[in-house]
Amino acid sequence: YFCSGSSAMLSEGIHTLADVANQALLLLGLRQARRGPDNRHQYGYGQAAFFWALVSALGVFFLGCGVTVYHGIHQLLDPPAQIHVGWLTWVVLAIAFVLDGWVLLGAISQIRREKPAHLSFLDYLPKIKDPMLMAVLLEDLAACIGVLIAIVGIVLTEMTGNPTWDGIASLLIGVLLGVVALTLVRLNQRFLIGQSVEPEVDTAIREMILARPSIESVHRVQSRWIGASAFAYKAEVDFDGAWFAGELESVYSPVFEEINDKAAMHDLLAVYTEHVSRLIAREVDAIEGSIAERFPEARYIMLEPHD
Repeated sequence: YFCSGSSAMLSEGIHTLADVANQALLLLGLRQARRGPDNRHQYGYGQAAFFWALVSALGVFFLGCGVTVYHGIHQLLDPPAQIHVGWLTWVVLAIAFVLDGWVLLGAISQIRREKPAHLSFLDYLPKIKDPMLMAVLLEDLAACIGVLIAIVGIVLTEMTGNPTWDGIASLLIGVLLGVVALTLVRLNQRFLIGQSVEPEVDTAIREMILARPSIESVHRVQSRWIGASAFAYKAEVDFDGAWFAGELESVYSPVFEEINDKAAMHDLLAVYTEHVSRLIAREVDAIEGSIAERFPEARYIMLEPHD
């Protein structure tokens, strides 16, 4: 920018500085999110990724979009007399496009590896919950498009001698950064305020619970994503007393028929209720285990008796 006076080059310079700062914030968030649960954060630090990705997106909006749009408008209102574009401008743009394109291809390749086979790339994008991956994908996509916009603006300015094209390119780059930033803000906001699991996941878990003969019905389901790849799931269930009675009848029915002593009956009931409790606990553990096996993201599963 200092060599050429191009407003588009200034926009790309600001964009690059914002990207560098944002990558540092994302790295900080990634490291915090990997920390395990402790006494103060019993669900872990997974949502730190959403927080720092949100801060990063706000940085793109205010620093990248705000400053760039302001400078683009300023150049349109007060264009410079001449822009000096030399070989250094083209070298910088070429290097920027290659580097940003390389990172963008890496992000696309990772998404293709992770997406389910039955979903297309575009169908899978809205389902991605990793704020780091989405930030890299969208920011580097914007970087590549921004370089192309800068090239077009500079070429048109060189061909026509009119610096207005350079100012328009700067303005478009700023608008592009604003769109990316608001998209990332919206994504991270949803998860920070507690987005539930997808309807198809909720339905599948309900069906798994109801498939157990020990369960009559499911009530008051609550779920929440607590990280890029972890969610908590809580449900109140009605246990089928007849099923538990059938499981224990052969063991206790003969004993109950033979006892006439009140104290002995009390002791037997104590043993019986403890056995029922253990049987319920085993059923809950079995249900939670089957859910976790099918959905590894279900890190915290809680089943409680319905009142």
